[in-house]
Amino acid sequence: MDSLTLLRRLRLFLLATAGFIFLATPLELLLIEHFESPQQFIPFLLCALGLATVALAVFRPRRSTLLAVRWVMAVIIAGSALGVYLHIANNLAFE
Repeated sequence: MDSLTLLRRLRLFLLATAGFIFLATPLELLLIEHFESPQQFIPFLLCALGLATVALAVFRPRRSTLLAVRWVMAVIIAGSALGVYLHIANNLAFE
């Protein structure tokens, strides 16, 4: 197997893993009723954005699409950091 084929398979595996996470996370959030305040809808929006971008990268693997994946993942990381902060702030306020 040449390195280009290996790279394509690895990229597809990583995109499929990310896609699964973007599908499973909203289901988990629905089960724990994570929609009491407007802030709690941010993960749903980020998962939808991530899933759309991953699907675009799988079906149209161009350089511009893969760069868009990188930018969207940076936005999702920032949103995740915001979620960690909000959870810690709410837990400290509760205590």
